[in-house]
Amino acid sequence: MASRHFSGWLIALAVLAGSLAVAGGLTVRRERALAAEAPAYVPTPSEEFALVYAEMAIDERRLLRESLGEGREAEARHIAATPGLARREGDVLFIRHDGRDVASFADANLCEGFDNCSRWRFLGELALGPRRYPYLSFFHGEGDEITMLVDARGELVAFGQGLPSVSPDGRWLVIAGHDDYGSSLSVFAVEPDGLKFVADSKEACQPARWLERDRLEMVCEFQAGESARAMLVHDGGWRLEAPPDAPRPVRAVTPEADDEPGYFEGKGYRRLAR
Repeated sequence: MASRHFSGWLIALAVLAGSLAVAGGLTVRRERALAAEAPAYVPTPSEEFALVYAEMAIDERRLLRESLGEGREAEARHIAATPGLARREGDVLFIRHDGRDVASFADANLCEGFDNCSRWRFLGELALGPRRYPYLSFFHGEGDEITMLVDARGELVAFGQGLPSVSPDGRWLVIAGHDDYGSSLSVFAVEPDGLKFVADSKEACQPARWLERDRLEMVCEFQAGESARAMLVHDGGWRLEAPPDAPRPVRAVTPEADDEPGYFEGKGYRRLAR
């Protein structure tokens, strides 16, 4: 009797377990069916824009860091070779004199167009007369780099497009260069109290070599696409000689207010010495 009662309970439990299993299976199949029927998640246009914008921002930050770092490896070697003249902290280059910072030059922005960024690089020193002038380059997006010389007060005392060239006797400094955006030829006299801007021209020339203390061989482009040898000669004044053409005068510069430092201040230059 007891065994028949126990068997009844076993049968009841088995039926219950089977019912639960069937119900569970039905629930699972129902949930799967509902999931299959539900549409896949599609981000809204605003969510897609936010994702694309975030990816673009990451790429732009990476490109900016790479751009800011260009040329700094070579600059580090120049800084190490001329102790006490320059140092760099991140994106800011400092020019020094007598153990203190006299000027700073900050790099900024991604260079992707004309005049939309600033890149300052220390290139060493130029010994002119009794003075050592820190020498650096400035790039603003396109075109040639601009040569800069800084004095002990942190002031920009010479700048010009292209490369610098010093006469054998150290009396003259010529900075000259040209590209698709313009040309510049600047002459500075080295005097006891510093550099004096004495002559300039818009001829498209680059310095080649000094033949004498007052004769600098140049490579010029007087006609588009045609290079010609010329001689920059000092004889009372400056002129370019390129036979058989007539000499081309390099005009003397009259002292006048110069607003260029204001432009460079907008590009990250700060005079620190007072």
